[in-house]
Amino acid sequence: MAVRGRTAFLLAFLIGVGSPRFALAQSTPPPSQVPGSVLVHIESTEAVDLERETGDRHDPFDVVCTSPCDEWVPATGRYRIAGSGIRGSRRFELLANAGRETVVVSRASSTAFGIGIAAIAVGAAAIAIGSLGAVANAFSDDPNGSSGNGPVNLALGVVVVGLAVEAGGIALVVLNASSRVHQTTAFAPSAEFSSALFPPDVAHRGAPIPGYASAPSWPLLRLTF
Repeated sequence: MAVRGRTAFLLAFLIGVGSPRFALAQSTPPPSQVPGSVLVHIESTEAVDLERETGDRHDPFDVVCTSPCDEWVPATGRYRIAGSGIRGSRRFELLANAGRETVVVSRASSTAFGIGIAAIAVGAAAIAIGSLGAVANAFSDDPNGSSGNGPVNLALGVVVVGLAVEAGGIALVVLNASSRVHQTTAFAPSAEFSSALFPPDVAHRGAPIPGYASAPSWPLLRLTF
């Protein structure tokens, strides 16, 4: 009877004291979380910068982090993706007011954009030269009373090549006008960040979730609440 009485007392004590602590642990945010911020992860084939608009005319953007980022950034404000050798993205706002967000970046090459501009200029020049040559040959008078088709065909060939070059330049400019951004609240941390969150000694099935305390247990009774 004495043993049963002690067991009942211990069970009542664990239910009354352990349950509130467990509920409090569940409502407690992760210790690394910053109020009013979003944990941002960036997916990109090469390094890019996440920049936040500052409102300063002379220095309009400030670098917040570099991909893969995995850092807490302010939830408010406007951002863009930029970096060395890429075209900046359009300004965007974070979808998540708090929590986690993944930003997937499709980089636009600034080199390809420059080549496209040059190709448009070269193509336009070729079209103009070829058109002028064709017109000049059409209105030229042959002293022998006959005119050959060679110069006209050459001029038309220059026009065709110019059109092709200009079309390619336009395609490069359009495809590389700005880097594209796809946002999702699904979080996909990098391998380095995952290892930081889940060290090897706890990265196994049944490991406690960061920010949530383990349920109190009584090893002698083998009961968990």
